[in-house]
Amino acid sequence: TREGEAWAMQRMTALALRLRPGARPESAVALLKSVYPGGEKSLEYAQQWPLCVQLTPHVRAIWAAWLARAEARLAEGDRDLAVALGTHGTSLTRLGDLAGARALLERALALDALYRPGSVELANKHDLLGGVLMEQGRAGQVGAFDLAVRFYQQALVLRRRLFGRGAEVAQTLNNLSGARDAQGRVAAAARLIGASLRIVREVLPLGDARLGYGLLNTGAMWLTAGRADLAEPLLREALELWQGVYAAQPQHPDTRNAAGWLILCLLRRAAAEENRGLREMEARKLCEVYGFDFEERKVTAMQHPYAPEGAEGV
Repeated sequence: TREGEAWAMQRMTALALRLRPGARPESAVALLKSVYPGGEKSLEYAQQWPLCVQLTPHVRAIWAAWLARAEARLAEGDRDLAVALGTHGTSLTRLGDLAGARALLERALALDALYRPGSVELANKHDLLGGVLMEQGRAGQVGAFDLAVRFYQQALVLRRRLFGRGAEVAQTLNNLSGARDAQGRVAAAARLIGASLRIVREVLPLGDARLGYGLLNTGAMWLTAGRADLAEPLLREALELWQGVYAAQPQHPDTRNAAGWLILCLLRRAAAEENRGLREMEARKLCEVYGFDFEERKVTAMQHPYAPEGAEGV
């Protein structure tokens, strides 16, 4: 029963925390992994969330115990301390303790900068700190988005040196795009996510469903930036890709989402008298197929600017 599992976890955690210094509480971790959701198996554990609410304090206790043991064994300037600090900082980010996460990750970054300059580890710390700052910015902290941009830029420089045009670089470009968008520099954000999309096209197999997210995000960003002319072919490609991939599920959420954005794009260009009749006809048909309100879409479309001859500088 869930009650039994929770009781067993409580006893196992207590035992793990009494282990001698330096020992890894493998038994407690194994028990946690058996019931705690994560990774590719998350959907399998959808019914476990009530139990996980009870287990989270135990997870935090184990993380904190590992960090405490590492700090007790290692000097503040020890290069291996960065691993424990980074791991626990990432965990605190997921749990919403942004100030705690930032403090630990800043310590970890300083150690990696000293002992691992130009490394994957250092690039990862820059990227993780950018993510924490993005969350702090969304929570209203002044200047956090600007700092996030700086950390993402450092991560990008390092990852380009390490991976060339790999998926890691595409992800950092995507993260930096989000930070520029948060700053209000939407056109710059669109160009960055467009650069990410070009790499994704190179690394993913032809017809891979994951390409749709890059297409959709880039198209939506260009529409928001006032470039519906650049957005339309990307949104159309995303819709056609997912229509094929999810042919057995015509109302798949991804497909419907792409259709919704394409409708907005078509109607915005129609309002600018660019093949108005044809674009309105296509938009109306898509509304019928995917269950959107045509008039509501027209109103929403006009909330986006449209300046096809240019956009703001980076």
